[in-house]
Amino acid sequence: MEGEVLFQVGDQRKLLRSGESVLGPRMIPHGFSAVGEKPGRMLIAFTPAGKMEAFFRAIAIPNGPAMDAETFRRYDMRYVGPPLKA
Repeated sequence: MEGEVLFQVGDQRKLLRSGESVLGPRMIPHGFSAVGEKPGRMLIAFTPAGKMEAFFRAIAIPNGPAMDAETFRRYDMRYVGPPLKA
């Protein structure tokens, strides 16, 4: 991981830096946002993966789909709020 990434899992927030990790359990709302001065880079693992690979392929294109409730629903996820802010 590079940079700083703010994670929220349930009601808890944690600022992660290089070498740190967090668990976002299934069915517990969780999200993240790069908040440092440099771009955030991280490794994410899913088990079971479900439709996550298809989701990331669909959004990783210029001018991809809106990050809204419908897009999340299409990949069996639920949009729970606006992006995190530091």
